[in-house]
Amino acid sequence: MNRVTSVLSLCLILLVCCQKGEEKIPVTDISRFYNSFDTLAYVNLIKSGHNNVRYQLEKKRKCYLDLCVRDDTSNLQISRDELDWLTSLYTETSEVSDLRRKYTITSNWTRSQIRTKLYLDSVYQKLDNKAKLSTDMVAEIWSLHDDYAAIDDSLRVASTIFKLANYYYQTAQTDSAKFHFNQCLQICLGMGDLSQAGDCNLHLARLYGVDEADYSIAEKHYHQAMESFSRVGRNDRIALCQLGQGYIQLLLHQNDMAIRMLSAALVRFGNESNLNDRGYCCYYLGEAYCDKDILDSALFYAQESSRLRQEIALSLEGQESNLAFSESSIGLILQRKGALRDAEKKYKLADDIFRLCEDTAGICTNQIRFASLRLEQENYHEAERMYRDALLMASGYENHLMSLYGLVVATYNLGYHEEAKSGAKQCVDLVESTRRKIFCPETKVGILSDKIGFYHILCKIYLDEYYLSDQLEMLDSAYHYLERSKGISLAEALSLGEARVISTEEEELLNRLSSLQKQVILRDCDLELVSEQLRLVEESLFSVRLAQGDLHRTSIGNSTDIPSLDRVRELVVDSHSILVEYLISEFGCYVFAVTEQKTWVEPIEIEYDSLCNLVAYYVSMISKRPSVADLDVDIETSGRRLYHLLLESILSNCPQRKRLVIVPEWPLQTLPMGTLVTQSGEFLVESYDLLYLPSARVLQMIKKRCRKNSVSKKVIAFGDPTPSGVDKHSIQQDELVTRSFNCLVTASKLGRLKFSAQEVDSISNIFGKANVTAYIGSEASEKTLKSIDLLSAKTLHFATHGTVNNYYPELSALLLSTVDDSENDGLLQPAEIMRLRLNAKLAFLSACETGVGKSYPGEGVLSLARPFLIAGCDAVVITSWKIDDRCTVDLVADFYRSYKLSGSLSDALSEAQRNLIKSERHLYHHPYFWAPFVLVGLSD
Repeated sequence: MNRVTSVLSLCLILLVCCQKGEEKIPVTDISRFYNSFDTLAYVNLIKSGHNNVRYQLEKKRKCYLDLCVRDDTSNLQISRDELDWLTSLYTETSEVSDLRRKYTITSNWTRSQIRTKLYLDSVYQKLDNKAKLSTDMVAEIWSLHDDYAAIDDSLRVASTIFKLANYYYQTAQTDSAKFHFNQCLQICLGMGDLSQAGDCNLHLARLYGVDEADYSIAEKHYHQAMESFSRVGRNDRIALCQLGQGYIQLLLHQNDMAIRMLSAALVRFGNESNLNDRGYCCYYLGEAYCDKDILDSALFYAQESSRLRQEIALSLEGQESNLAFSESSIGLILQRKGALRDAEKKYKLADDIFRLCEDTAGICTNQIRFASLRLEQENYHEAERMYRDALLMASGYENHLMSLYGLVVATYNLGYHEEAKSGAKQCVDLVESTRRKIFCPETKVGILSDKIGFYHILCKIYLDEYYLSDQLEMLDSAYHYLERSKGISLAEALSLGEARVISTEEEELLNRLSSLQKQVILRDCDLELVSEQLRLVEESLFSVRLAQGDLHRTSIGNSTDIPSLDRVRELVVDSHSILVEYLISEFGCYVFAVTEQKTWVEPIEIEYDSLCNLVAYYVSMISKRPSVADLDVDIETSGRRLYHLLLESILSNCPQRKRLVIVPEWPLQTLPMGTLVTQSGEFLVESYDLLYLPSARVLQMIKKRCRKNSVSKKVIAFGDPTPSGVDKHSIQQDELVTRSFNCLVTASKLGRLKFSAQEVDSISNIFGKANVTAYIGSEASEKTLKSIDLLSAKTLHFATHGTVNNYYPELSALLLSTVDDSENDGLLQPAEIMRLRLNAKLAFLSACETGVGKSYPGEGVLSLARPFLIAGCDAVVITSWKIDDRCTVDLVADFYRSYKLSGSLSDALSEAQRNLIKSERHLYHHPYFWAPFVLVGLSD
């Protein structure tokens, strides 16, 4: 308030002065003005939206500054034109920082310097009016730069460098553009010109993000630009930063976050009535929704961007190219909707406009999309021609990569396999080099969302060669690229040897995120307000993490750490085991099989889309809690069909095997394979012990870890935690209760789990109380977990509530007690789990949906298994859907009894599931009760 009051008081003084006409104000008042005028207060007044206050302030400021200039230059004997120029130098500026800076520069100038400045500015103005710079003009700008430097006009020196940087950027001289933008940035920061510094950062962000796909450095510059523009109140520029950040998130396939960031930018641009930038927002929103396959929303935004750009093109020249991008985007969406003829019309219209505008980048982008339509129509010759043309024109990273990949697909289908293989290898190398530029695994999990085909087509090419030549080297090469495309960021995290260091800023944001999530879960808040706060914190967290890549360049993810088939045989297979690893792609579906004696591959005779639909239908049937009447529902037909497709041929070749090690690929990651129905009519788990792996590479890395205290038998168990607001003795009495705490939120309270304490007691009885440390009720807290020695534990067991967040996997959590624990929020989330120092052979997550999460191509499901594996566990038991509280007690007891006898985790879990299938309670025979429990990692 003091600052605002000071400015308003000054305005009253100015009002009196203005009423006296052009009366001179003493020099002492000039210094008083510069000492008293508060930038922040001025900006806040403008941002507050009080138009009358803003108008009055602007009017008096300009009048007063006019008098200041006249007084300050009275001894220079300058002409009226020169005086008017100096006056406008002050009064036409929009930022107080500029006023102070210009005053400082010009107050010490001589008359000859001012006249030189007037001449140089007239030359600069002529150049500034040019839409495009020629080579001759560049030489003239360099001359102006030197002349401005001679009179020490740092403002214009920065402006000339900025203009040169723009020229180099437009002419694809990337290194020169980066150098000059950075040079301009340093000058602007040195003289406090935050607005120009923000513009430099904005251009650098675009250059790194779009042209070089270095998203970490791009995000760092967007972050710095946002800070600069926020300090000077440039809402239009802040919106441009949000637009750019949304575009990067779109490229990283963080589509939900991109949509929210772009929507926020659209609101800002709406307030500024900026049709061009609103058009950009709508365009990228259409792209994001199209990537999510929400095609109606995608079409709405694409058509809105086209409408806005048509409006602009009618009033301004040179805007037609943007309109063509919108039309091309509409064509892509229509193609996804199956309207191929309408899509072709849009592509042709966009191509005509781009060629009229001579927009090479636009022609290239549209050509890539149009060529994909030709691929869909199986017109491979035309697609090849179009992709080759696009590749010659491609300048940016995305256009180059996607035109190269399109050419690979076209040439493969035309039978040019060597050319296709070479191109696909280039695609893989390019995308992996981009991944290595990003340090934080959480920010790059979506990179392969539209690029997993690079790996799959290489697998297909090598498999074709294997079938023709019967050479095992070809089979090994196919397997190499299949493994290279699985569990990538998990393998990278494991290769670091320990959890990555989390910065103070990131930790604060994580804590804030967790606190807000808890408010939402407990319904103890204004949901609309907290949802907006969540959005802002999530965006900040993403930005902070992505920017870390500039500080932590790493070589993780090297292709040399991929195990060969011979190495896989050593890692996994014994005389009782068989490993099956799946390739499920649009180029074909295959299953690799490895025993201690041989390796082979067999095709899966079903189309990709049909398999996805069949798996989704079957999982929906077995994951729904059944009533007695539901037991008659036919799940055998689908289960038998899936067994025939996925396993029957493989297992018939090795009937003596007992253990089945499975490396799935989407959509099989959601399918508990033990539920498949064999020829005998039994579930698969009744004949086989099952174990799952994210990839053989992940298994290799887990086995490499140095294991201490391997002889320990200690079990640490947490059960029946008491949530805040729930009476310590209040127990859920309903036998049908599950362990998902989203479904138990009623009246801001979570129900306690009647049987989870019994579950922990049964573990104590099996292993003996001397070997089990149990924390029940209020003792089962985060505070306890973080204070005890976890390294000594061989087994960790959590019998609690669980939640999954498919939008933001790091908000998934296990619920622990918050009673008498004010330091923690009771939500054990992935970032906290990864920072635990664990040495356990097993973590048993006996809670709902601990194996569920967002799935990305090349990564798998981002479930709670991942952080436990990274933290040091060899294996994790997770759940594929909501689990029954009562039934789980029996399964867990049977599991630990069997594990104590056999020492094998896969044997123990499968035996416990078989016991439920044979239970006297007929309801438990249904897969809903026993099938969600899945073992991931090592078995022995």
